[in-house]
Amino acid sequence: MIPSRRLVALAAVPLVPAVAAWFVPGLWAVVVGFDLLLAAVAAVDAVAAARPVVRVGRAVRERQLVARPFDVVLTVDADPRLGVVEVTDDPPLPWLPEPIRVDVSGGVVQLTRTLRLDRRGRHGFGAVAVRTRSPLGLWWRQQSVPADGDGHVRVGPDVTPLRGKAIAGRRDDRRAPVRVRRTVGGDSEFERLRPYVAGDAMRHVDWRATARQRKLVVRQFGQEVGQHVVFLLDSGRLMTQVIGDRTAFDAVLDASLVLAWTALRHGDRVGMMVADRTVRAWVPPRAGMGQGARLLRAVTDVHPTLDEADPAAALAWLSARLGRRSLVVWITRALDEVAEARAEALVRAMSGRHLPLCVWVRDPRLDARILGAPDAPDHDGYRRAAAADLAARRLQALARLRRRGALVVDATPDDLGEALRRRYLDVKARHLL
Repeated sequence: MIPSRRLVALAAVPLVPAVAAWFVPGLWAVVVGFDLLLAAVAAVDAVAAARPVVRVGRAVRERQLVARPFDVVLTVDADPRLGVVEVTDDPPLPWLPEPIRVDVSGGVVQLTRTLRLDRRGRHGFGAVAVRTRSPLGLWWRQQSVPADGDGHVRVGPDVTPLRGKAIAGRRDDRRAPVRVRRTVGGDSEFERLRPYVAGDAMRHVDWRATARQRKLVVRQFGQEVGQHVVFLLDSGRLMTQVIGDRTAFDAVLDASLVLAWTALRHGDRVGMMVADRTVRAWVPPRAGMGQGARLLRAVTDVHPTLDEADPAAALAWLSARLGRRSLVVWITRALDEVAEARAEALVRAMSGRHLPLCVWVRDPRLDARILGAPDAPDHDGYRRAAAADLAARRLQALARLRRRGALVVDATPDDLGEALRRRYLDVKARHLL
């Protein structure tokens, strides 16, 4: 039982007579009598405030997107004689519970609240705290009511812009002239006839079709389909660093999904493995756009940990489950000599059987430190020199990976998705698999 403001105000009434009773002894009887009467009335009101029957339902869509607002609807069903009821939901962090007073005298009441969660994973709602007033309004009785309906939401990556990037990339690739799309050792499988686009090579013109339609028609060549593209994502401690407004792992995950949808639209089989010291998630390679939904479900609850990654163990686990040559897209961050040595060992182990694509996430703040700021203090030169040394060592490590036979992508989180897509299309065009 919680005293209401009305009870507090009534309890403060005899304070003035109590002060005056020091000078007028006869007032003590009045003060004591008032206090006894108030205590008796409050006790009777507390006893009369029987535990009310209040039912609360919660309706929320289970699957949500990160940083996208969504509605939570509470339905309060209580005895109309209770009048005003105070309802406090228990939403996931970082949202704090806020009490809402509703009038139930008119029947069932629905409350709608808009939330937004900026972290992927499974988030749970707690029980709903309900406060009802006693008949005389001197007390609030509080009880915890389990809400009927959904008690949690699963927040996944916002795939709408990611799919848009993949679709736009596929559309641009098809619309581009043949001589632009085809690189050295380009595609060889005939796909379809299409109208001539400025820049197409004349050797691709189909003269018979041109004569029939009386306009230039060229032969478009398709790429080999059904190849395996497997992502190996590092979820170790180096991926916990926050770059911009998200962790490095979240940036890597978004870029991987862009490339995954691109590969699926090209008819390839896509799989994904997330590992640090242990395997956190594994989705075997499969074709079809339904594989994109499987990838999303597998990584929704996966977050980077403070464990040190073990790429050698992850590759051994992965190789035992890959039956054919695959494009293994290994995405990580390497900031020291130990991580660089592990990267070289991983590439050396992969090169014989698979095509390794090593992707290193670059921190844009390091580039900004190298360039320096016009108003930087004099001692900032030491930091700039240290950043330049790290960048030089990074370039040397990447060069060693290329000599080992690995393809390399070195990009910031904002450019990572597009860099991966272009590298994948280059692999397809050159038939490296």
